[in-house]
Amino acid sequence: MSVCGVDIGGTNVRLVVLDEGGGTLAHRRLGTSPERGAEQTIDAIIVAIENLVAHAGATPLQAIGVGITGPVDVVTGVVSNPFTLEGWPPTDLREPFASAFGVPVTIDNDANVAAVGEWWRGAGMGARRMTMVTIGTGIGVATLIDGYVQRTSSGRHGEAGHMALNPAGPECYCGARGCWEVLGSGTALGRHARALAKHEDGTLRAMANGDPEQATSALLFAAAAAGDNAARAVIDNVANWLGLGLVNLASTVMPDVFVLSGGVMEHFETIHPRIEQVLRQHSVMIPTAIPVVVAALDDEAGAVGAAKMALDLIGQSAR
Repeated sequence: MSVCGVDIGGTNVRLVVLDEGGGTLAHRRLGTSPERGAEQTIDAIIVAIENLVAHAGATPLQAIGVGITGPVDVVTGVVSNPFTLEGWPPTDLREPFASAFGVPVTIDNDANVAAVGEWWRGAGMGARRMTMVTIGTGIGVATLIDGYVQRTSSGRHGEAGHMALNPAGPECYCGARGCWEVLGSGTALGRHARALAKHEDGTLRAMANGDPEQATSALLFAAAAAGDNAARAVIDNVANWLGLGLVNLASTVMPDVFVLSGGVMEHFETIHPRIEQVLRQHSVMIPTAIPVVVAALDDEAGAVGAAKMALDLIGQSAR
């Protein structure tokens, strides 16, 4: 018996096949190419699953778990308005996989499946209450209690990345202003980097070869490491917003651990001190003495978590 976990991102699709005991039989990554459209992308994933199962010599699949960016209806399996899959219409993900393999399929948001993976096999192991915050293009948040994703009674997941921290702040693509992710994401770092390179004739601008549009978040961190105080101030500002978001989560969710993931975590050692400072500043009434750690499974968390959900779907997973 085997199950497959699929994590569909804006750039890559990651797949893993597990045996009934949760052991990894095979894994693979392929490009998403969202411009091909939903139908062609799904067809390519189906072929990839078939090849992966055959290559692993696995017994027939018993279930499939799929994680994907964007608002997901876990009851119907429909994903709507996936921000990082530009041009995709509302898409039924469950039916194509169920029809192709004749097995039950579970669909969930990518932040949720990644959190399940980290709770099961990664940095959240042993925690009863875990909140995972994925910081990349946007900010995704998932909270697990005893391994179960916390949702509304209708199955919807929260969108803590859109909690309003500064109503006078920049406009978010959701239509509101000052959402957490427009202030504290990798996109925010890139926006600040370009603005700084336009108005400051310093290290960052030189690294961008004098072209502010070439200034990226990676160059921003490099400039700060090279002693550029303006770049350092920008990073501290974004880290401050990240810390404030965690304060709000600490006051409402009260997890045992915060697990941080996403591309921005390549620079965890740079932003972590400011985050911890903000948490301490709000510790009088709010339980902010919560460990803040980096995710352990890197890019594999989503596929592993989706596979774990598939095991749960058929009742084969020991918690």
